[in-house]
Amino acid sequence: GAMSQQQLADHIGTTRQTVALIESGAQSPSLEIAFRIALRFEKPLEEVFVRAERPDGLLRSTSHFRT
Repeated sequence: GAMSQQQLADHIGTTRQTVALIESGAQSPSLEIAFRIALRFEKPLEEVFVRAERPDGLLRSTSHFRT
């Protein structure tokens, strides 16, 4: 079933605020946190996060998970 941002944060060892920022795309996760999220949802990393090029040419990650 669905879980709250707080439940996911507790499971992966971070804060609810960090989960909210990652989920909204405002912040990219560290590699460790990205792996923890993918493992929690039992999905390959590339199904949970994709990299997208920004207008300034830099890359950002976009989450495909929702709590």
